[in-house]
Amino acid sequence: MFPIAKPVLSFGEISDYWSREISPPASSNELLDTLMSAWWLGELRGDSVNSRFELLKIMFTSMYRDDLGIVFIVGDDAAPPPVEWPDGTSTIDLRPQIRVPSSNTESWDEAACTNAFHALAEVAEVTEKSSIDSYREFAILLPSIKLTYEEFNIWLRRRGYSTQFWQHPDQAHSHHAGAASSAGSDDDVPHLGRVAPQKEKKAWRARPGKRLTASEIAVVRAMNKLWPDGKLDLRAKARDERIQNQLSKQGPVSRRTVQRTQKKIHYV
Repeated sequence: MFPIAKPVLSFGEISDYWSREISPPASSNELLDTLMSAWWLGELRGDSVNSRFELLKIMFTSMYRDDLGIVFIVGDDAAPPPVEWPDGTSTIDLRPQIRVPSSNTESWDEAACTNAFHALAEVAEVTEKSSIDSYREFAILLPSIKLTYEEFNIWLRRRGYSTQFWQHPDQAHSHHAGAASSAGSDDDVPHLGRVAPQKEKKAWRARPGKRLTASEIAVVRAMNKLWPDGKLDLRAKARDERIQNQLSKQGPVSRRTVQRTQKKIHYV
């Protein structure tokens, strides 16, 4: 089955295959959120029914409801008013706020919506649940966005990720052809069918039951590069700064995110 040799895969397919090999472990839902976040940030475009700009406008003009997981703020308007309940009590609206330039979508352009795109990219991290759950009616088509092998791998390199599940179709064809021409009898491969399982290498990983966001997964990868032996020999502040410097090329990561991640992981 592996490596996959198709020229194009959807977000849903990529997140499923990728989750089977990624270390530290991450679920397919977490990786889907990572891909959707990259799409909102413009790092990935793919073949989608709507562009991120078009989808933002559709969401804004359709979402005058209180049962959704995000809330739009127009221009310089203040935060939404407290939510009033039948018993006379009220609570602060803690839903992620998506600030758009104005109420007139025809006056928008992509540059003016940068803050909105960034806010949508961070919904999963802020709420610690899938982005799809926050605006399901509009996100339902996002897992079907299709990426070419080339676009996905360029993005992987820029993010500092690596994967083996997807191989360029031309390379895969050459590999299988070469393997077929050099294949002999079972006697030529005495270990065939008796491959011993490899012991998993120790690394920083999420504690059982802990769910990591995309940013937290990046922090864990940085820690595995900086301290592969599990020995944290730096003071907390210096350690956090070193992790942030390691991740600076991928985009800023707050110290709070670094500290939150360290509480969720252990070295095993």
